[in-house]
Amino acid sequence: MLDKLKLIYLLMRITFRPLNYHYIEKFRRTLAEQGYMKAGLKFVEGNADNRRLLESRKLFDHSTLTLESLQKMAPGSLGFEYARFLQKHGLKLVFFKDVATDTPEGYFHRRVLETHDVWHVILGWPPDSVGELKLQGFMYAQMCWPTAPFYTGLALAGNMIKNPALVPSIYAAVAEGWALGQRTPPLFAYEWENQWDRPISEIRHEIGLEAKSTTEEIPESCTESHGPTIYR
Repeated sequence: MLDKLKLIYLLMRITFRPLNYHYIEKFRRTLAEQGYMKAGLKFVEGNADNRRLLESRKLFDHSTLTLESLQKMAPGSLGFEYARFLQKHGLKLVFFKDVATDTPEGYFHRRVLETHDVWHVILGWPPDSVGELKLQGFMYAQMCWPTAPFYTGLALAGNMIKNPALVPSIYAAVAEGWALGQRTPPLFAYEWENQWDRPISEIRHEIGLEAKSTTEEIPESCTESHGPTIYR
C-alpha cells in the first residue's frame, strides 16, 4: 500500500511541477524498484533480436561517444543529426542518473534511457510534450514501457481540467505513436552504436520508416500549450 501511495505522491508532484525533471526521474526509478520493468522485459524477450541484445548487454561507450565526436560526422548521418538534435534542444547525451545493469531489468531500463533521444531523431519527433507523448505511445506498443500509461493519463487528466480543447490532440499524438510502434520492427534490438556514420535516411529505409513523422498535423497552439519536454 505504501508503495502505491509513493507513486501517487510522485504523480501529484509531476502534475503540479511538470518541468521539474527530478520528479520524473524519481517516479521512473520508483516504478523500476517496484517491479514495473518486468512486464516490458518479458514483452521484448518475445523477439529473438531483442533477446540477443539483452544477452550482449551492449551500451554506448561514453569515453568515445561525445557531442564533439558526433558533430564531426557527415551532415545527414545519424551521429551528426543526433548531435544537432541535442544541441538545438539543449539536451545532454546522458540526462539520467546511472542505472545498474547487473540484472536483465536493469539493463532493459538503462538501454531504453540511453537510446531515448536517438528514437526521437529516427522518428522525427521533437522533445516537446506532443513529441514525447507520441514517443510514449510508440514505446508502449513496442515494449510495454511502464511510464507510458501514467504519462498519458496525466496529460489527459490535467488538460481535462485546464484546457479540454487539447484532449483530442493528446489522443491523436498517443494514437499516432502507438500505430507506428505496432507496424515498425523492434527498435530496442537495433545496435545504434554501429550506425552513427550512416545516413539517417538509409537507416529509416532499412527499418521501414520511409518518411519521418512530424508534428505538423498537430496545431501549433497545442504544442506551445504543452510546453517543453517533461516526459523523459
